Amino acid sequence: MVTPSCIPSYVQSALCMLHEGRAMERFGMLFVDDLDPDDMERFNVNLGVQDGDQIKQDQKAALASRFPPKKRQDRGIQLTEPHRTTDYPWGETILWSTVQRLLKEQPVDFLRPFDYHQLETGIEIFHLLESLFSDFTREVWLGFHESFVPAGVRPCSTELKDCMEVWTCQNIVARLCGRCNFLPSNYGFEGAPTSKGSDLSFKDLRPLFFPPPGQSVKEKTLWACYSEPGGYIWRYWEILKDFEDDGDALNEGIDQVFEQLQCLPQSKADSNLWHATGGSVCFLTNPRYYRIRAVSSTARKLNIGPQRPQVSMAELQKRLDSFNPASHKRKRSMNKKKITSMKRRKYRKPPKKGQQQMDGTLNAQTKLKNTAARRTRGNSRHVANGKNSDSEAMDSLLSEKESNSCRVYSENSTKSTESSD
Repeated sequence: MVTPSCIPSYVQSALCMLHEGRAMERFGMLFVDDLDPDDMERFNVNLGVQDGDQIKQDQKAALASRFPPKKRQDRGIQLTEPHRTTDYPWGETILWSTVQRLLKEQPVDFLRPFDYHQLETGIEIFHLLESLFSDFTREVWLGFHESFVPAGVRPCSTELKDCMEVWTCQNIVARLCGRCNFLPSNYGFEGAPTSKGSDLSFKDLRPLFFPPPGQSVKEKTLWACYSEPGGYIWRYWEILKDFEDDGDALNEGIDQVFEQLQCLPQSKADSNLWHATGGSVCFLTNPRYYRIRAVSSTARKLNIGPQRPQVSMAELQKRLDSFNPASHKRKRSMNKKKITSMKRRKYRKPPKKGQQQMDGTLNAQTKLKNTAARRTRGNSRHVANGKNSDSEAMDSLLSEKESNSCRVYSENSTKSTESSD
């Protein structure tokens, strides 16, 4: 038996408890009894009850630390979610992190199958485009090292549809034997992160692979080889010179082809054509093939708990009314108690303008009646034999008013006679 170079910590602690260092210095070797979990009683016989119990406790503690008990979580009942369909197996809106994970783990399932549409170009332009794109596909794949793509696996088709299928996810995985990494594009998706800028559409990536004539190309790169005589970029420039009038039509045809492609190399004009991370070649994917509608900022709850098998009484009554509305009419509650807050109940509604004058008149009459009643109660205390009637109170009030009016009349008359004299 060879002692491993990396000794676990629990083994080192056990050897320390057995004084392994002293034993090795004195005897040069150390014998340790076999630890049989099924026969722990033998330690009590060989080492004694006290040491045997201590070893049993240490053995249980070591097992507990190495294999912690897993907490079982009740995940509930897995139900079929209504938002999941065959077109959107993961939902119509998912997180951006989920998009990245699906392209890394299940790119073939996450992307829709390649769909080829006939190009809206003339016959002459179509033949030029077919020849030019087949050269592009063949020469770009020639830039792979043989360790990634052997000579017999490189594409060599001359038909446009077959060359476009070379750029499908399934074909790339088969040719590179899985040594590929598919990256997402946030073009056209609301909610996708744009911290590093918005990605371009595949149509806008056409000038990267088919640069306009006269554009400078970085030296000592594959782009420089393609722009020299014999390369597909050089032939593209020559075609534009010969067909100046049809140059725009050719570019529009190439744009239609790029819009239908499923993947493209993650390339830059000022760097290399092919890039790899961790030994996997990077490809940019076309967002039109994603099996989603939009990117969400919140995670969707995938685990749905148990649901009630029956509907509520109100829902059942609605269903019964739909079959026989005459005999199953729902009773309307006439005296429904209104539940309002204390603040609402204490709220005083201000009176209207016309109502304020009427309230003032009523308040004056009410005050007059209250005053008469108070005086009547005061005079009733001095009435003999306890007589207290409303008629006498009113008579006394009227007599007082007449006396006051007579006094005012006499004073006014005396003043008028004095003024005449």
